[in-house]
Amino acid sequence: MFSALGPFICMKYIPDSQEEEYELTPQDGWFNNLVHPDWGGIDGQLLRLSPADYSDGVYEPSGRDRPNPFLISEAAHQGPSGLGSLRNRTAMMVYFGQQVVEEVLDAQRPGCPREYFNVPIPNHEDIQNRFNPDNKENLEMPFLRTRYDQTTGYSPNNPRQQLNEITPYLDGGLTYGIAKAWTDAIREFKGGRLKALDDKHDPIEKSFPAQNDIRLPMANPPPPRDHTLKNVNRFWRLGNPRGNENPMLLAFGVMWFRWHNKVASDISKVHTDWDDEKIFNEARKRVIAHHQKIVMYDWLPQYLMTNETGGMFEMPAYKKYNPDIHPGISQEFQSAAMRFGHTLVTPGLWVRDTADKSKCNWKSFSINVPGQSAESVHAIRLCNSYWNPQINGGLADTTVQMKNLHTHPGSMNRPNRQQRQDGL
Repeated sequence: MFSALGPFICMKYIPDSQEEEYELTPQDGWFNNLVHPDWGGIDGQLLRLSPADYSDGVYEPSGRDRPNPFLISEAAHQGPSGLGSLRNRTAMMVYFGQQVVEEVLDAQRPGCPREYFNVPIPNHEDIQNRFNPDNKENLEMPFLRTRYDQTTGYSPNNPRQQLNEITPYLDGGLTYGIAKAWTDAIREFKGGRLKALDDKHDPIEKSFPAQNDIRLPMANPPPPRDHTLKNVNRFWRLGNPRGNENPMLLAFGVMWFRWHNKVASDISKVHTDWDDEKIFNEARKRVIAHHQKIVMYDWLPQYLMTNETGGMFEMPAYKKYNPDIHPGISQEFQSAAMRFGHTLVTPGLWVRDTADKSKCNWKSFSINVPGQSAESVHAIRLCNSYWNPQINGGLADTTVQMKNLHTHPGSMNRPNRQQRQDGL
């Protein structure tokens, strides 16, 4: 280290044995790019790859003269469930994609004041039977417009621009939250660990995140299974505010929770003199790197297969950092490209027991739905578990899912013939 004092230069000796200090990954996205420090910051504008096309050129929506979304959905997506993947993918491929998206994009919250762009229920027999059984006139599905930068939308030279509430980086927000206060709320502050349910962090493979008894503001709409607003403290504490949306997404949240604590445990055994803070930050840095690697070089090439024989998409080789590439999410990705994944969401997921690895061995369990008699099933239906991921409030079913993922990671990539026939 050097410092200038008049005509003299002072030098500070740093012994080789002293470890170099490093700056932690910023949780708000700022200063990842030293040339453009605001690029990638939270609440940044979504990028536009094409010009804005508002009906008035400023902020009024276009599309009132376009085909009704209900009719498009009926024509494009109505059909039998259980179709297998031509390219040998499983349902978990889609749900992994959901947690990738929720790491880099959040543009769901409505603006203030609320603005509606409702969708009329068309006069179509099948659609009317499902969405308008009482044949009410002028019935519409409410549709809220999203938040926007309120310094925009005043003239054709300054059209409305929507916002991304989180960073567009794979920077650990999914596991640790997007702000230090949230991260601190899910930490144990012992051994560098994330806080476990009932403080039972060992054995790691049977641990779960702590109960949300401190009422972190997790996303918590009424589950469609029973249309009742429930207490947010029933959820587990996760970095992702939407991490309790469905059992499949929750399974990944539990997986990253366990992986962090495993990495922290390994670090603490090697560096016995490190304190909780240092262990936690080192584990966090490594887990973020692991997630980046898996997304970029394992999941994405599989998702972008280029031919029916299973040819892998070849990821271009990394050359060097380019500060002139904007990391932001585009309007086109948020509004269209990302939505392709929604067309692949399954109506449910069959659960396997792992006792016999040579067979599918579907796992049966009971589920109670209000107004219906309890029944034994071997599938988790999305409609019954949406915003109700811990089925019947217990741990058993999520444990089965996690055991399947943990014990047989290969089964997510190479399903057998029976699985493909069943739409997995």
